[in-house]
Amino acid sequence: AEDTKIRKRVAVKVLARDLVGDASMVSRFRKEAEAASKVGHENIIDITDFDRTADGHYFLVMEFLDGTDRGSIIRNGEKISLARGLDIMIQVCRGLDKAHEKGIVHRDLKPGNIFLTARGSIVDFVKLLDFGITKFTEMDEDGSRLTRTGQIIGTPMYMSPEQALGEEEIERIKNEVLDNL
Repeated sequence: AEDTKIRKRVAVKVLARDLVGDASMVSRFRKEAEAASKVGHENIIDITDFDRTADGHYFLVMEFLDGTDRGSIIRNGEKISLARGLDIMIQVCRGLDKAHEKGIVHRDLKPGNIFLTARGSIVDFVKLLDFGITKFTEMDEDGSRLTRTGQIIGTPMYMSPEQALGEEEIERIKNEVLDNL
């Protein structure tokens, strides 16, 4: 899309019409915009607006990126060198570190959410995408959290063991291991 006020190319993400009536999905969509905006790091997608159209469509506006996601590279069978892979992961870690400093945990980090674009002389400039299932380690203004204990959300193939099993199960396993030492 184009921001007609400043003649700037942008990307617009629209919440699916069938999810507009689901308060938790609308809240997650809004949290995606808040989380990415709160981090404010060069390796995190820049989201500039969140709103609702007159006919009820929720949308967010973000920087337009030209490039490809890491998932597409994997699906195409492209091999990358160790040096290139390390450079990409260092940038991923920088973005995640800044998010963690702000009390934000991504929770759906996968190749499809690691976008590679060119910036200046950097061929593989990383932008982390999709903060839709972010966990805020701080409480919301109303004293609640968006996600609940025991709720499993994300892409199963890329979940941490703690997330996939749940914190209670990890604690049980840890205690069992310690008891058997």
